[in-house]
Amino acid sequence: ISQTSKLSDLLKSFKIKLKKADYFDEYFKCLFIRAEKTEEIMEVNNATRKHLNLKPNSDYMPHLSLMYGDISLETKERILADLGREFNLNFEVKSIHLFSTDGKVKDWYKVKEFSLK
Repeated sequence: ISQTSKLSDLLKSFKIKLKKADYFDEYFKCLFIRAEKTEEIMEVNNATRKHLNLKPNSDYMPHLSLMYGDISLETKERILADLGREFNLNFEVKSIHLFSTDGKVKDWYKVKEFSLK
């Protein structure tokens, strides 16, 4: 909580542009919408990693997760056929939500929300 509170004091609000729905054969990247890799979002990622003493990640892929799970390729394709693949959605990130991710996904919960400048 303390680290996230300090981080929220360092960051200002920023914009995210959602572009394209996609999926991987991974539980936590089962189905998602890719966000545009803007300079602003990369700066936020780098500042966060530095603040939390994490190594830089050149493979960072900003995205909005839609679904977690072990789901067949056919099911993912059906979902995307209904949902669509191309997006032009923009929104402003005004806060950080800190979640406890111990245990199974169903047990995760929001600990606290922190406003950005």
